[in-house]
Amino acid sequence: MVATSSTRRKAQLLLLNPLLELPDIRGNVVTRLQKLAERAELDATVLALAGLARLDFNVTPEGLLKGDAVPDGLLATVLETDVMLPCVGQGALGIEVRDGDERIATICERLNHFNTLQCVTAERAFLAAMGGGCQSPVAAYAEVAGNFVRMRALSFADGPARRAEGRRPLKEAVELGHHLAAELSRLQ
Repeated sequence: MVATSSTRRKAQLLLLNPLLELPDIRGNVVTRLQKLAERAELDATVLALAGLARLDFNVTPEGLLKGDAVPDGLLATVLETDVMLPCVGQGALGIEVRDGDERIATICERLNHFNTLQCVTAERAFLAAMGGGCQSPVAAYAEVAGNFVRMRALSFADGPARRAEGRRPLKEAVELGHHLAAELSRLQ
């Protein structure tokens, strides 16, 4: 049994192995890890690598999950994006600024990473065009390659899994997201 409450993760896991049992698991990361360690019927859970990194957890070369409050003896492996696409915007941080606070807005603008912004913009445009939210059975992962944004997308909405991939110039991130959403919608 692989415990997860994410519809996106469940759908991708079932693509890998349709016989998996996927019970829900709730709570923060530490709570989920404790449940995994204490409940013998659970074989695994799937957690966001970005969330683990924010908590300063890491996977040792021997495959042990280490970090403050991680139960002893838990093994871990990183699922690459060719196996499990993350949710839109996974790992990106956003900062909200008070309306009209130009001084703080200027400081925050200098913190912005242009390539990450283009990736998140493409992913969010895709999600919006799919009519989705954080519980939608869709996934997208964008990366910068040279002067282009390349994105892979996946949808489980309304039927079997559909995949799309594309690339556009960096300044056309929104168009890339919309294009992939339209392509997946046509495949329904």
